[in-house]
Amino acid sequence: MASKPLLLLFGRTPREGEVKTRLCPPLSAAGAAGLYEAFLVDVCAGAKRLELALGCTVRLALTGQPAPGLGEKMGVPLCPQRGADLGERMEEAFREGFAEGFGPIVLRNSDSPDLEDARVEEAFQLLEGGACELVLGPDLGGGYYLIGLGHPEPSLFRGLPLGDHSEGGSVFRRTLDHALALGLRVSILKAALDVDLPSDLEVLQKRLRTSPHLAPNTAAWLDGGIR
Repeated sequence: MASKPLLLLFGRTPREGEVKTRLCPPLSAAGAAGLYEAFLVDVCAGAKRLELALGCTVRLALTGQPAPGLGEKMGVPLCPQRGADLGERMEEAFREGFAEGFGPIVLRNSDSPDLEDARVEEAFQLLEGGACELVLGPDLGGGYYLIGLGHPEPSLFRGLPLGDHSEGGSVFRRTLDHALALGLRVSILKAALDVDLPSDLEVLQKRLRTSPHLAPNTAAWLDGGIR
């Protein structure tokens, strides 16, 4: 039986004081949680479009206990992230997915609500077509908004420091260098915005003023003003 592609959305439970804390100020803790929930709604909506277009399975993998009704609000099945740090959580997510018979598997962040569906679709096409074994989508802050594998590669994440708040352009570069040292064939997507800092939020807000369709829930939230 042919394996089925899996799209895993990596996120956090949108709880006040636990998400988007580096956006405070200008946002309040409650405002940051509200904005991040809007991010999740838009990311899940895009994933559901891809589910129909590509026939992939979609799951939202969260840290933190989800609030009642969150799965229904997002419209996709929820699952927990497991592991002590980001690298372990990604390794475990890939391991579980491949063990269930899925493949290829793409992990997509929840901090880029305006990311075009076509970018994720391109990642699946590259992996399914055999153009690469690993696909990376670098973000403008030095990390990556997407990572996809065509087959299990647990050694990719071992010994690789991937702190949630790493800066300085090193996370993407370290991952790429490590992958190449392992002999993996890598494809790199176009860079995209990852919203972590107030300056990132300003860029997102400007973009959504002219293209609100890219993230309609986030655009509507931002139209309400900083809070």
